[in-house]
Amino acid sequence: MRGILIVLLLICTTPALADYSSVVLADNPVGYWSLNDLPGSNTAADSSTSKLDGTAHNVTFGANPRPSSSNTTASFNGSTSYVDIPDNPTLHVNAFTIEAWVFGGTLLPKATYGLESLLNIYGQQRTLNGTGINFGLGPSGLFNNSSVSDPSDLRLYLGINDFTSNIAVASTAKVNAGEWTYIAATFNGSNSLQVYINGMKSQTLQSNIPINLNSIYNGNNPTIGREFDGSDPLYGSRSYNGLLGDVALYNHVLTDTQILSHASLSPDLGLEPPTPIPAAFLLFGSGLVAIGIMRGRIMRITVNRH
Repeated sequence: MRGILIVLLLICTTPALADYSSVVLADNPVGYWSLNDLPGSNTAADSSTSKLDGTAHNVTFGANPRPSSSNTTASFNGSTSYVDIPDNPTLHVNAFTIEAWVFGGTLLPKATYGLESLLNIYGQQRTLNGTGINFGLGPSGLFNNSSVSDPSDLRLYLGINDFTSNIAVASTAKVNAGEWTYIAATFNGSNSLQVYINGMKSQTLQSNIPINLNSIYNGNNPTIGREFDGSDPLYGSRSYNGLLGDVALYNHVLTDTQILSHASLSPDLGLEPPTPIPAAFLLFGSGLVAIGIMRGRIMRITVNRH
């Protein structure tokens, strides 16, 4: 009589928490400003191979670290704080991903336009036919033509303007003020924008208007923490008010799995990392049966013996 051998293959369900910076760098960003710089410093170091260190203006380094990270973050005052990044062809992205961790307060009054910029690339003043890539926060009413008076109802925003065309998308999910949130946005280099909150896709825009990013690269320096220099009477500076960390720019689109993996490195968010959980293998005389569970789905694979 043929016997039955039960073999258990254990796969770790909760892998050891990887170093967040190492995971980001493994995905090859063209710019990575962790904002984990020493208190009193006026330099925001770029940890990517580009080494495009930024100059910090009125930014307070050494702020509280985000969940499950020993890295400190940077505090922006919503008025005069920003980081100036030197222009470089490395940052002349076409398809791209932007990501960051934010701990925002409430939006500060900005006339009737309540955006706060987290990363702006090559923006010009609106009075000069503003262009650029803007990744920031704004009240939900700004995106659905209703009231913008609730400064606590924050949404993630990605907007792109190439002189002739302007496309933008905002998250349907809320960015809760007063707690750490992982945010990301992607552009496929043509007409598709996507935004993510805590690793989950929150909105997609498929535009009929093609965008040519090559037209926006005009020598202006990218900035972290504000969009304009403040001289525009209508838009002000769109300065960010809150804590910010781990700002990264990629010249390619990260996959949904990569984005979820980055967010999942903070277990405080309660996200399930994209990894399998244990499988049991039953070895019968007539064949091998593998029974496992992959993200809640029962899977069975039978291999016949000859």
